[in-house]
Amino acid sequence: MDFTTLTAMMRTSFSLFGDVRPDVHRLSMTLFGASVKSVKYTDKKRVESQVLDSLVPLLLYSQDENDAVAEESRRVLTICAQFLKWKLPQEVYCKDPWYINPSDIGIICKFFVYLRKLLHDPEPSLRIITTQALLQIHKFGAEPDPRQTA
Repeated sequence: MDFTTLTAMMRTSFSLFGDVRPDVHRLSMTLFGASVKSVKYTDKKRVESQVLDSLVPLLLYSQDENDAVAEESRRVLTICAQFLKWKLPQEVYCKDPWYINPSDIGIICKFFVYLRKLLHDPEPSLRIITTQALLQIHKFGAEPDPRQTA
């Protein structure tokens, strides 16, 4: 597949991550992961930003209430981490809700802040995305489970 078609497919599948239909949502992640796997070595730098942009949504969807969506998100997150040559902390792959163990959220945030120094990246858009992601993750961890309230 040529590079232009591949990147268009990655953009389209990424845009469907938030689809309300669980099958479309899950299959869009599957297609995105397959696209990442098929990137040629010479094109890796050119699609790196698309892969980086996918990390936060994949991380958040790994906690989806639909088990199939959450599992696929974790699988594609692994593919993206391998593409970037990153070793994500084990807490990223935890199936338990983050509110059960808030220290997991801290470990995940520290990974994205200190091991990757994304908050200090020279690219302003990457700093903004990282800041927003950390705020979402902290907010997610601070909110009580709605099923536990009366």
